[in-house]
Amino acid sequence: MVDMLMQLIGLIFSILLLAKASGILIKSVTNIAAHKKWSEFVVSFLLAAATSFPELAVCVTAALSDDSALALGNIIGSNIANTTLVVGLIAVAGANIRVTVREKKQDSLYAAVITLLPLVLLIDGTISRIDGLILLASYIFYISRLYILRSDNTHKLEKPKRPLSTYVIHF
Repeated sequence: MVDMLMQLIGLIFSILLLAKASGILIKSVTNIAAHKKWSEFVVSFLLAAATSFPELAVCVTAALSDDSALALGNIIGSNIANTTLVVGLIAVAGANIRVTVREKKQDSLYAAVITLLPLVLLIDGTISRIDGLILLASYIFYISRLYILRSDNTHKLEKPKRPLSTYVIHF
């Protein structure tokens, strides 16, 4: 009973710590973007990349340990969680999610195809280095396409008072 209570306290503490760390991450990336006069796209891309680092670490560790099932399960599970759990919670908490602009609908279609691409490449039973290069190329293509379409260089953020290096260290 005491062990279970300690685990529950540890879980609650970890959730609170994660919430605080995510707040620091968002503030630091936003302030970096304000210093550099980056668009909202660049800010959201950096946040997405930062939140993917734990999955990347698990996958690299699993691949080096020759545990490909763990790496693949982590990738597929992360995609499922992001596209169902996260979007579902956002829709429940913030009402409807409307996509009205044609370009955003196209972005969603590209994202769906790229999300399914690993499963298509897995039809033969393996993800080879060639498949990995295809996945990396599709990612670079998608991000480049988004950057070209969305880089209007408009920024609405005021330049922060602290030096840029402070926010880079926080990030």
